[in-house]
Amino acid sequence: MSKLVLTFGEMLFDDLPSGRRPGGGPFNAAAHLAALGTPSGIITAVGTDASGEALMRIAADHNVQTSYIQTSFLPTGSVKVTLNGNGDADYEILEPVAWDDIHPPSSLPKMDAIAFWMLAVRSTPSREALKAILAKTDKSTPRYVDLGVRKEYFNAERIDWLLQEATVAKLNEEELQIICDALSLEASAEVLAKAYNLDAVVITRGPDGAYSWRDGTKTTAESPKVDVVDTVGSGDSFLAAYIHHSLQGDNEKTCLEKACKRGAYTATLQGGLP
Repeated sequence: MSKLVLTFGEMLFDDLPSGRRPGGGPFNAAAHLAALGTPSGIITAVGTDASGEALMRIAADHNVQTSYIQTSFLPTGSVKVTLNGNGDADYEILEPVAWDDIHPPSSLPKMDAIAFWMLAVRSTPSREALKAILAKTDKSTPRYVDLGVRKEYFNAERIDWLLQEATVAKLNEEELQIICDALSLEASAEVLAKAYNLDAVVITRGPDGAYSWRDGTKTTAESPKVDVVDTVGSGDSFLAAYIHHSLQGDNEKTCLEKACKRGAYTATLQGGLP
């Protein structure tokens, strides 16, 4: 039986050196989930403008359910992306934009997992919307948080709240250090997992693969070597594959290996969509 995953947060256009491409972590992940065969939808908001209309069409083209995409008086989100010589990205994120104005849907479907991103709750309306959604979500539903650190859009209180709500946290090694420093914890996946009673903490390491701490065990996986075009969306596709294979009942090693392969594949593309 197919599993439904909803993502919550930003849906936008990335203005890359190579041109404009659709993106936003929650949208990238939803599109990869759908491509992998897991039905997905996104709870977000776009503006009543040409960019918003375009994103709605793109979502439908990628088989991402659009029934939870709201419209806002604010403009559709956009991000200016610059790349260094290794294809690593730096982001200039405009605000306020439509995804800062997400409201709780009037009703929610039965979902098998929900994923949310730290950037998505930078504004009060969207933060309160996620709180309301999680309050209505069955406590047994897996809750994945992507703790991607974006400039000033995080603080200890917000990190603490997201980790209390999550069952699985995904972040990279640099973010692990930043987040544990903010929480006055030792920078360790094991320490973070135990501090918040998480089912798993998953750490991505770019070309060096990934590891996780789950059920008292550290599991590692290597990443395939690829020619990197850019790293935009690689972490999102990694998380999508990890969720997909977790819901299929695969073991932790397989989940990590499949996630690394998906992340590496995305690094060979311009932008983050499959």
